[in-house]
Amino acid sequence: MLGFASRARRPPSAAPPVIVPFDVRGGGLGEVASQIVIEMPDAETTLLVYAEAERWDDVSVARCTLACDAFVAGFAVGGSITTALMAGIESANSALYAPYDPRRGQRPITIGVTAFALRGADGYIIQAGPGEALVVRDDALVALPPLEVYRHLLTDATIDTRGHPTPLGIQREVEPDLFHVDAHDGVFVVLCGTPLGRVLLRED
Repeated sequence: MLGFASRARRPPSAAPPVIVPFDVRGGGLGEVASQIVIEMPDAETTLLVYAEAERWDDVSVARCTLACDAFVAGFAVGGSITTALMAGIESANSALYAPYDPRRGQRPITIGVTAFALRGADGYIIQAGPGEALVVRDDALVALPPLEVYRHLLTDATIDTRGHPTPLGIQREVEPDLFHVDAHDGVFVVLCGTPLGRVLLRED
C-alpha cells in the first residue's frame, strides 16, 4: 500500500476521523507480488506508481519491477501531466508485452498498474488492470474503481479483472482509465492492491 498526502489550505474539519479496521495481512485473501515507486521528476511534480501481479512468485516480482521502471521512463518524456501518464502506461505495457509471442500460445503474467501524479492543484490517477486508488476528500472516501468490483472475490482469492481496464502485458495497445483529482484544498491518496480492496469491502 502506498499513500500520499498534500497539505490542505483550509481549516481542519471539526468532525472526528472515521477509522476502518481491517486485517493488514489480508485475512487469508491471498498474496500478490507488488512493487512501488515514489518519484519527483521535477520540482513541481510528484509521481507514485503501484504495480501488482496476478500471483506471487519471483518472476511476477521481476515483472512488477519492469513495469515500474518502464512507467517512470515513459513518464519522463514530459509534456502535460496527462500526456506523461499515458506515455508511462504505454511504455510499461510495451516492456511487458515485448517478450511474449501470442502465436506460440505463450501467456504472460499480467500486471496491474495504478499511478498518481500531482502537479500544482491538479492530480491525476491512471489505472490499468488490478489495483485500487482511494481518494479522501471532504470527509468522503472515493474508490477508483468502485470497491463493488471485489464483491465476487470475497470467497475466491484469485485476481479477476472484471470492473478493471485490461491488465498490461497481454495486448499491444492499452486503454487505461484516467481520473482527475482536485487538489486545491489538499488531497490524501492511497494506492493499494486487490487484497486491501477486498478487505475494505468486507468491512463495509
